[in-house]
Amino acid sequence: MKYSFLLFLFLTFNTYAQKVDVLLIGVAHNYSKSPRQDVSNLYVQVRNFKPTAFFGEFLSKEDERLVMDYWCKEDNIRRLKILRNNRDIKTERLSGTIDSLTILVLSNPKDYRLKADLAHAYYLNQDVSNAHYQYWQVWDHLQKSPNIQLENYVNKLLSPDSDTTGRSMRRLKTSEYALIAFPLMQEMNIRELLPMDCQDYDLNWSASAVAFTTGLSLLKRHDSFLCKRTGGYFNQENERI
Repeated sequence: MKYSFLLFLFLTFNTYAQKVDVLLIGVAHNYSKSPRQDVSNLYVQVRNFKPTAFFGEFLSKEDERLVMDYWCKEDNIRRLKILRNNRDIKTERLSGTIDSLTILVLSNPKDYRLKADLAHAYYLNQDVSNAHYQYWQVWDHLQKSPNIQLENYVNKLLSPDSDTTGRSMRRLKTSEYALIAFPLMQEMNIRELLPMDCQDYDLNWSASAVAFTTGLSLLKRHDSFLCKRTGGYFNQENERI
């Protein structure tokens, strides 16, 4: 069994039941300000690897509901409110709606309204990785084949222009998923992007990072205490900081 993760290293390890090969691909999160990337060699490596599943840096829908706060929680809640206002689906009907829409999409792969409907249902179910995958397919199709009726339908249903912060639809368009993962998944007929993120410690990690950088900044401002030398900062007792 083979899996592709978005982080670039070949790993092979044994589980209790079977051997699993993992391809990790190291990427940036946003290529909007970068020169156009040539990832053709990477595409070749992934094709040769022949993965049976792709994983991405997203929370599972279960964790998305359970984790009370992390760096883009508010952004996700804001998107959820907008999409519910656009067209609500009762929570108890979401699973069945997704199953039904999935069958319809598989039977009508060129019906991009259905893909937009499925993206909407996934977003409401807080399955952001697969909502993004469906939305990206619609957006990519519109880049290649403009259709004002479809574009208006998507704007009314998904409000992509309002989803601009966090793991947003706007960020998706220039992300590693649009550049690498989703085109390959579509080519390989892989239908779902599986989640692999954990944000249980995000707030503590962020607070520690802020405390460290603030403390270091204060130390650097006191020339009487610090003097800069090659290889780092030292205090007057010549101990590296």
